[in-house]
Amino acid sequence: MAKLKVGMIGGGGPGNFFGGVHKRAISLDATRELVAGALRSKPRQALNAAKELDIQGYPDYQSMLDACSKGDLELDYVTIVTPNDAHYAPAKAFLQAGIPVLCEKPITMTLDEARDLARIVKRKKVPFVLAHTYTGFPLMMLAKEFISQGKIGEVRKIEAWYNQGWLATPLEKSGQQQAAWRTDPKRTGISNCGGDIGTHAFVAATWTSGLEVKRVSSRLNTFVKGRVLDDDFNVIAELSNGGTALIWPNVNVQPHRILLWHPHGVGQTESWRLYPIDKNAPKLVKDAQRRYMMRYGGPTGVTESDDMENWNYAFPASLGTIAQRLPYNFTMGLGHDYKDDRMPGMTFNYRIAEENQRSRLRRWVEFMEASSWDDIYPLNAKKNTDR
Repeated sequence: MAKLKVGMIGGGGPGNFFGGVHKRAISLDATRELVAGALRSKPRQALNAAKELDIQGYPDYQSMLDACSKGDLELDYVTIVTPNDAHYAPAKAFLQAGIPVLCEKPITMTLDEARDLARIVKRKKVPFVLAHTYTGFPLMMLAKEFISQGKIGEVRKIEAWYNQGWLATPLEKSGQQQAAWRTDPKRTGISNCGGDIGTHAFVAATWTSGLEVKRVSSRLNTFVKGRVLDDDFNVIAELSNGGTALIWPNVNVQPHRILLWHPHGVGQTESWRLYPIDKNAPKLVKDAQRRYMMRYGGPTGVTESDDMENWNYAFPASLGTIAQRLPYNFTMGLGHDYKDDRMPGMTFNYRIAEENQRSRLRRWVEFMEASSWDDIYPLNAKKNTDR
């Protein structure tokens, strides 16, 4: 099957991490590829940014759309990763041209603009997708399944948090790109903290529970002197089933761990890390995982920060001239797995390999192809049969 061809608007240049992240995500499952982009607001910078990502560059989104109209460029959809004030115009232009759009949240700066896009989508029958990153996280999806199946009972109260501390000081005054536009009401809209990360907490509460919000009572604070928009966001909401949701930025949930952040003042934050481990795993495995997690993310752990630095260098290196000429080795470590009677499944004890990643992808395929939870966990199926 041919890969879907994707165009990207925004996300380029130094200080902007969106372009590289989206390119990696687009190519993750080999069904799509990023082929073109208008990545910066200034034409020359846009073209240079495209060269860095090794894609066809355009000085602006209109030029990319014109190329599509002339038949010089074929796109299956475009993804918009610009600051908030630059969502509406390109989304409208491509939707009117019949090209599907995936847009980073928020949809637009105003409700009228969002309604206009909705009318175009309905009239043109063109797909439009609003991106909320965390709905793709395995723990989020698992939570949604548990709740929808009634495994936790009736949802009476939801607490959703999202913590970030990088704007605890007037970073925008230093010229830092991400801080500058997020704290500018002309570019980000009516809210900074609530609109940027509070929305993630809101989606976590409503998407996982399947409930809607009927009424809200909110308090937005601005603690940094001279800042116009909020840098603290708190909401009490009434849910459609009569329950209550408390929504404020304070906790970050990641695919393989839960992080709890407890700020104790500027520059002082206490971090709790909870790592889920299969309760039925052999003691040998539990002990090994406990030791690994303590080294990885404990008070003296250095692996996590070291890994991120390695990845930051490894990805640009893979785009280099020499790396592009050489074939990738997709067989690293194959044939080194073995059966250990003390543990279920296969064991792998080889210093450098990709077996762990392959195993995870195999498990992902099982999740995607399964028709029920019993297919994924055969032990559960046996228990259900016995009952």
